Amino acid sequence: MITTLPRKKRRLTPTPVGLAVPLHLDDELFKAGYDHGLQSNQLTNFKASFRAGFRSAKQELRETRRREGILTFPARGKLVLR
Repeated sequence: MITTLPRKKRRLTPTPVGLAVPLHLDDELFKAGYDHGLQSNQLTNFKASFRAGFRSAKQELRETRRREGILTFPARGKLVLR
């Protein structure tokens, strides 16, 4: 008879970000903008609540990269002198 041990499920523990949605913004649009900002670099909805969530996500990503020591290098380009 073969017995197997139960697998441990790996669950991510939520990390509190410390964001507070201002009262004058729409909570659902803010959350949608925040989620979109974590996944994309282009702003698609220009409503104020969505934009605020998008900016918050980008700011959080920048701070996380700095804490982890990830450097961002300057854009690469060509310079042609004549």
